[in-house]
Amino acid sequence: MIRHTSSLFALAAALLVTTPGFAQTTDAAAPEAAAPDEASAIVVTAKTTRSATAIAQAEIQKILPGISPLKAIQTLPGVLYITADPWGYNEQNAQIFIHGFAGNQLGYTMDGIPLGDQSYGNYNGLSPQRAVISENVARIVVATGAGDLATASNSNLGGTVETFSSNPLATLGVQATQTVGSYDTSRTFVRIDTGTFGGNNSAYISGARQRARAWDFNGIQGGYQANAKFVHDDHVGKLTLYFDYNDFTQPNEDATTFFKPSAGGTASAVQLYTPYTKPFFYPDFTTYRGSYLSPLGNSPSAEGGNYRNYYSDAQRTDYLGYARYDAHLSQHVTWSTTGYFHHNDGAGVVAGPLGQSITTAQAYLDPAYATLPTNCRFASNANGVKPAACTALTAAQASASGAALVAATGGSGLITRTTEYRIDREGVISALAIDAGAHRIELGGWFEHNSTTQWRRWYGVDVNNPASSTPYIRPLEAAAPLFTQYQGDARINTLQLHVQDTWQALDQLVVQAGFKTSAQWADGRFPVQPKLGSLSGLTGGLPEGKINTLRWFLPAAGATYDFNGHE
Repeated sequence: MIRHTSSLFALAAALLVTTPGFAQTTDAAAPEAAAPDEASAIVVTAKTTRSATAIAQAEIQKILPGISPLKAIQTLPGVLYITADPWGYNEQNAQIFIHGFAGNQLGYTMDGIPLGDQSYGNYNGLSPQRAVISENVARIVVATGAGDLATASNSNLGGTVETFSSNPLATLGVQATQTVGSYDTSRTFVRIDTGTFGGNNSAYISGARQRARAWDFNGIQGGYQANAKFVHDDHVGKLTLYFDYNDFTQPNEDATTFFKPSAGGTASAVQLYTPYTKPFFYPDFTTYRGSYLSPLGNSPSAEGGNYRNYYSDAQRTDYLGYARYDAHLSQHVTWSTTGYFHHNDGAGVVAGPLGQSITTAQAYLDPAYATLPTNCRFASNANGVKPAACTALTAAQASASGAALVAATGGSGLITRTTEYRIDREGVISALAIDAGAHRIELGGWFEHNSTTQWRRWYGVDVNNPASSTPYIRPLEAAAPLFTQYQGDARINTLQLHVQDTWQALDQLVVQAGFKTSAQWADGRFPVQPKLGSLSGLTGGLPEGKINTLRWFLPAAGATYDFNGHE
């Protein structure tokens, strides 16, 4: 059964359509999941030893125009996807499970390009919705079971989610759609197809803009995205060029923390405080400072760990591109090679109470910190409050020290924490397919070099210039950081080789066997180490060094017997 869902009162109006729908296919399709025709919304196949379910473009957009690929597949059996926004774009609040496997145990690709493990703030990829505009998705293939040998992923223990972009159309045309709805929703999509030109060439360029207010606070989620694709197809082979750009800002929903006492234990009223939501105050700076925070930047003690931040958001910018050539070496031999690159820079931002971060801030901003007895350092959410065990300070001295820390962070009682990201990936994927009658043999490899950096930085919030503290500006663009707590660099080389044979033993019986290698060489360093005492639970520096993971023979085998054409 196909189940349709609607997450908001959305109206999609086709302003101008002069070409057919975009439910096209790409030659990069996985062999176990043939592209569904336009009359089929969901197609289940088991042509190899793994079942696969494909959702076509028309069905994807029917759920909600602009929906993310991962949100779209939640309609399938065995898939659970949880997110905080109707489109499934918000990544911090997202979780996915497929037949019991968690998100970071699955493999993800777009036109065969690896997208990483989809962990929030990961080091090795980007989400499918950032890799391709939703309206340009031709289909999504969900392959369940054990990991596919040919998938360019080192996390696909439990299956893959493959997204395929549509090909340019053969006729010149323009598509433009506008979606409007509640919560100030507006999504605009425009695509221009050149049609076939120069004999065997075709291309398109497209763009999308999305804007929608969060359901329980005044944060605008969305951004801009652009795609371009070129295809040259002749009897010798097929050349495909693809480019994606996106710039997204996603204000986040803060999660509620639930306290569970130990067996026979009890919980205090503060521990049991569990609000249904914790909406941000932004842009009400005056109320947040004057009515919610104390003058020293502490949040209400009755709320415990479920305090409210001023705002939090994820800011991401990506450039992704690939060039693929599918060479027809003979009638039965095809060689496909893809080179790709991906650059990402982004920031995860939290602007909130200084008191909740005082154990870090004091280590860097209090001139007396190094000589201050350990039992006189401020506890969490207790800026300016003399610890009971402290005898080296008076209450007045502790209060004055707390006030100085407020002044050092902008005088507002707030402080902004960021995790800032950089990812630079380059890779090559190549596969040779031989059709030898009853046998289809494939040999392939994937190599990727990944250079990535993360910075943990802290910024002041100027009481006289609250407009500079907003989810829509990168903190580093507004002011220099107060301090960088740590910086982590990693250089990772990944090599994956595979060989597999798919044997049509009988009309009803398919046997597949093969193996792959999985090798990683990682070198991680921390050019900036945190100060002692500024990172909870850390007594020394953050660990550095090299880790090499080499598994040269990982076999896989399976068989499928077709009893009656569909069982």
